[in-house]
Amino acid sequence: MGSHESAYEKYSLTNTVVLYDFSFNTKDGNSLLIRLLSETGLLGACFILLILFRSFVHKNQNSELNEYRIVSQGLFILIFVTLLRQGNYMLNGFPLIMLMYYYTKKEYIKRKNELLQLEADTGGIEETN
Repeated sequence: MGSHESAYEKYSLTNTVVLYDFSFNTKDGNSLLIRLLSETGLLGACFILLILFRSFVHKNQNSELNEYRIVSQGLFILIFVTLLRQGNYMLNGFPLIMLMYYYTKKEYIKRKNELLQLEADTGGIEETN
């Protein structure tokens, strides 16, 4: 991590095509996805995208699980915009946002299993008071 500047200087096409000496976005990739591609390669970017899509909470029939879906979708949008526009790993607490996104899915699965177990124990009949 942190080798984007040297990779940019070594492999950038702007060194051969453009006659002017300018260094646009050499220090900070201006896109975290581009920076991930230049520093970790296709494997690292695919790993982040795999985590992003595997941890997404999809719509569920049970309304008690809606809060997990809402949090997951909000964090997904934030991560997606960060990957497109921000070029820094630590800006705005990005690692903590990724951890929240991952653990939202874990808690969703845990709560979903609890509800399924409760439904199986009661035979699918909910008691009303």
